[in-house]
Amino acid sequence: MPPLARPGDPHRLGASCDPHGTNFAVFSSVGGYGGRVSLALVDDAGTETAVPLFAETDIWHGYVPGVGPGQRYGCRVTGPVDPGRGLFFDPGVLLLDPYAKAMAPAGSGGPRALISLLVDTAFEWGADAVPRRPVADAVLYEVHVKGISIAHPDVPAEFRGTYAGLAHPAVLDHLVGLGVTTLELMPVKQFLSEQFLLDRHLANYWGYSTIGFFAPHGAYCSAGSSGQQVPEFKAMVAAVHAAGLEVILDVVYNHTAEGSADAPALSFRGLANDAYYRVDPANPSRYIGHHRDREQPQHRPIGAASAYARLAPVLGDRHARRRVPVRPGRSPRP
Repeated sequence: MPPLARPGDPHRLGASCDPHGTNFAVFSSVGGYGGRVSLALVDDAGTETAVPLFAETDIWHGYVPGVGPGQRYGCRVTGPVDPGRGLFFDPGVLLLDPYAKAMAPAGSGGPRALISLLVDTAFEWGADAVPRRPVADAVLYEVHVKGISIAHPDVPAEFRGTYAGLAHPAVLDHLVGLGVTTLELMPVKQFLSEQFLLDRHLANYWGYSTIGFFAPHGAYCSAGSSGQQVPEFKAMVAAVHAAGLEVILDVVYNHTAEGSADAPALSFRGLANDAYYRVDPANPSRYIGHHRDREQPQHRPIGAASAYARLAPVLGDRHARRRVPVRPGRSPRP
């Protein structure tokens, strides 16, 4: 018998595991169009089990007993599909959870195909402490996680170009020797290469094409991209702190990897295009914003500060108060 959800906690967006099951909650405006959202649990063979979710205003939620780390999942949204009105509620598309803590390659779906993944976020931080450098004394070093170690002769081949490679003593000793106090990591959130690059047999090297704002980029993990990226990212941060260096993240929130309006929905567009992106009120099929390409959707924040804080303790206190997730297009409550 397929698992059934009972009402969950709508305030914990994304997937939150406990020893007995998992709470799921996702924002979607489809209810305003008479539609619905279902959770799709995907097994290793690719077979889906649909689990209807409960609606509270625009938050669709449910608690599913017996589901835990390692489970692959997504969302299917059933509603009108009318690009001329900016509506992309296509149940034929398995959508990524915008708040997923990890994303994994989705079988043979191609280089832009990912699936959301439940992971155990527990990590033994031990004596980890965030260095507290006065800003006036900071020496920042902007670093690309892959580039810093991909050709380093003193880093073992299996670690080059990964979080573990950046955390290797050969790299950290070099940075400390330069007098660096703070590492600014170029994008480490899950990103995808744009289709126009793939069509030219190229890839997005820099990472400014985010699709998972709460998930570390899987390809930077030396141990695999099926959840291992979460503990490896945290171990990297702990090693950098142990070397006496601060970590800050270079982030991009004004656009995503979904691309132009005629590109397939990956996540945000299929859940709530008009909430997650800035659409032209006079022509909802088009996007507006400061970007020179008006076909490129301009993204609204989804709790940007907490997205950066949840990856790992960086310059913030890992024991800081819990942030309330911000629903797209709305202001946080005090």
